[in-house]
Amino acid sequence: MIGSTLLFTTPKTIPLKVNTLEGLLGNTNSSKKKKSSKKKSSGSSKSSGSAGPQYTDQEIIQAHTANLYSAYAPQRIVYEQQSEETMKNSIIGWLRPAYDAMIRRRQEQTKTYHAELDADAVSRGMGASTYVTDVKSRQKEQEAEDILQVEENYGAKLAQYLSEALEQERSRAFEAQVKNVELSHEAYMKAYGAALQLFTGYKSGNPSNIVTSTTNLKSLSDCEAYVKGLTGEQRKRLYDGSDGLSLVQRNQMISNIGAANFLYLQQTYPGA
Repeated sequence: MIGSTLLFTTPKTIPLKVNTLEGLLGNTNSSKKKKSSKKKSSGSSKSSGSAGPQYTDQEIIQAHTANLYSAYAPQRIVYEQQSEETMKNSIIGWLRPAYDAMIRRRQEQTKTYHAELDADAVSRGMGASTYVTDVKSRQKEQEAEDILQVEENYGAKLAQYLSEALEQERSRAFEAQVKNVELSHEAYMKAYGAALQLFTGYKSGNPSNIVTSTTNLKSLSDCEAYVKGLTGEQRKRLYDGSDGLSLVQRNQMISNIGAANFLYLQQTYPGA
């Protein structure tokens, strides 16, 4: 997925004043009239007034895609990356004790050697001779060098594990971003397909099987009046249709009035 590009763009939103396509399609029809009017005399400098904004077919489809997208919009994956300091402290928590134990064992070796050296010196009648003192000093120097080596190894391991942990965090965050893009693209394509299906039905002049938008039907009474006005075939499609548009509209209505009220409508106003 690295280096992949975004395969879709945010649809252009048109400030719609209608809930169905009839109003927008009226604009496309008027745009045809507008094109024909351009053939009239160009010498006329007076205009009868603006006919309002004119929308292309693609703009209409994009507008309805934007309206339908919310029904398909996926839940975004939110991955909260740990800070470098948090990960470092976590690694230190399980890594440092082993190196501390190594240091303690090395210090114990020196103490044991010093005790053995003192015992041997007493048995020989040497006491606290300069020889004994010199040997003990060399042993402490060797201990310091060994501990320094342990600390250097610890620092190298800590840097290695921290670098690997940071890379894993960046990889997980990137995977979440890629997944969000994939889910958004999938939802957009579903919304686009539903909008295209709706638009095609109206453009073909056969809107009998197309159920109009249910977005603004907020109450049970609104939904009941709406369902009551549908044909049996339209109600069946609203209740049981598996196409993208039917799924969107059914989900919208259930979200607005609840599953129990939607079941009441199905029982009271059955489909064909």
